[in-house]
Amino acid sequence: RIDQRLENIGPATVATRARTVRLIEVIATDRRLYTGHANQEVPLACLRSPCNVSVKTLRKFVQVKYVSKVDLRALVRNHDSVRREVAAEVERYLDSLT
Repeated sequence: RIDQRLENIGPATVATRARTVRLIEVIATDRRLYTGHANQEVPLACLRSPCNVSVKTLRKFVQVKYVSKVDLRALVRNHDSVRREVAAEVERYLDSLT
């Protein structure tokens, strides 16, 4: 039921506006909702979500495969747009690249 609604509205829009942990978890666990050209903004929107989603769930999006390196650096620089735990995870990932 949630999946149908997400596909009709667009996962990027839902991830940006959602304030429910369950919605972000559904988006993060269903591959159809975060892959493909139409959904390219979904991983970044999930990382920016203020919801208390576990870092373990979001860790898969902290990769250059899903979010560009420029956007990952911007997340670390601008702490206001992301939770501390997520920023720390992104920073660890960026340190491992160099």
